[in-house]
Amino acid sequence: MWKEDSWVETNETVWDCTEIRPPCSQPGESCAVTKCCSDPGAKCYKKNDYWFACNQTCNPNYMWMENGWVKTNETVWDCEVISIDSIDASTDSDVSIAVDADVSADAASSSDAATASVCSQNGESCALTMCCAEVGSKCYKKNDHWSSCNQTCDPNSLWTVDGWVTTNETVWDCTEVRLPCSPNGASCALSQCCADPDAKCYKKNDYWFACNLTCDPNSMWTEDGWVRTNEAVWDCGEHIIDESEASQNLWDWLLNLLRR
Repeated sequence: MWKEDSWVETNETVWDCTEIRPPCSQPGESCAVTKCCSDPGAKCYKKNDYWFACNQTCNPNYMWMENGWVKTNETVWDCEVISIDSIDASTDSDVSIAVDADVSADAASSSDAATASVCSQNGESCALTMCCAEVGSKCYKKNDHWSSCNQTCDPNSLWTVDGWVTTNETVWDCTEVRLPCSPNGASCALSQCCADPDAKCYKKNDYWFACNLTCDPNSMWTEDGWVRTNEAVWDCGEHIIDESEASQNLWDWLLNLLRR
């Protein structure tokens, strides 16, 4: 049992110790978090640092286009196999939860929905997810071993069998735990911020937001870089929002994905 600042062995059973894991990913879905596939014939293949997906096979030169897989002359997929056993704890925190722009709309929505389910409920640990499912909640740090989602955080509050009790000692650190800001080109739907101070989080549609230096509604990313089209591809609305609106906007985005 954890007491104050150390583990203490007791004579009673405190932990069940069953490992709880998210369900394995469906074919085509992101497996960055689950690291396993529901289809026994599929494997979790790495495309890049921001996208991993369950597929039967992996060809480094294949890219998903509107009409299906197309072979290109460049390396698109890393094709390294990611599994529960192959990734240790130090690598876990480095796996980004993001959606790649090259997947089909159907695959993107389903993978985003899978990611949405990872966000923690109030009272649950959010040390790894770094996001909260409930509107208005934030992921607060208690100590180096525990962070959880709550509406507010009082450093002197302690959870007991009778509910929250105010104590005379500091129990919670109360630092907000957030996803790291996204690099340019990566999804910023969940992080809502960009690592590059000159970049902004732009909306493409209800299922994709990315960090870029500029945004042209008629630009589309192809093998040869940005190409201008005759139709509007990007919404270009900024997704960086103030604290009071952050949770509601994120929740609305997640609900849109789950309804699709």
